[in-house]
Amino acid sequence: RYSATPRAVKDYNNDSITNITEDVDINETIISLNDASTFSVDDYIEIGSETMEIVSVDGNTVKVNRSIAGTGPQQHYTGDRVNAITAADDALIPLGDDFGFNETMSFFSDFKVYSPSRDEDI
Repeated sequence: RYSATPRAVKDYNNDSITNITEDVDINETIISLNDASTFSVDDYIEIGSETMEIVSVDGNTVKVNRSIAGTGPQQHYTGDRVNAITAADDALIPLGDDFGFNETMSFFSDFKVYSPSRDEDI
C-alpha cells in the first residue's frame, strides 16, 4: 500500500512573514532576517522563486538547504520578502497538480517480464 500527502513546494498565499537584512549570494546558506521568531527547523520558506528548507534557527538568522523542489539558487537582496510555506499553502494546491510526477503504473498478472532491450514481454 502506498500513501502520499501533498505538500506545497511554493508559497500560494503570498504571506510575507519577514524580510532579509543583507544580500545573499547563490552559495550562502546562512540568511539574516528582520525576525526569525516564527520559524522552526524543517519549515520551508520561499524567497523570490527559490524554495528553501530551514535546518537551524539562531536568533534572527536561519541556516537553510537551498534549491528545494527543483528551484534553482538565486541571489537575493536586502529587503527581499520571505514567505512561509505552510499548511495554508497545502490547502491551496491547485486540483490536478501532479507535483512533477508523470508516471503510470501497470500490474500484469501473467508473470511475464518486460525486456527493455527487446522492447517486449518475454
